[in-house]
Amino acid sequence: MAATTGGYYHVLAVHRGKVLSVIASETEDGGKLVQWTDKDKPNQQFCLG
Repeated sequence: MAATTGGYYHVLAVHRGKVLSVIASETEDGGKLVQWTDKDKPNQQFCLG
């Protein structure tokens, strides 16, 4: 994981060099996740708690 601004994190799949990303920037519960190239977009930032 790598910290971003505002207490959010990028979740990195080290073996692939990709980050966890929400498909189509979905904001509702149940959005699908994929590994994607890091574009530093909001759909690739997660609040863990």
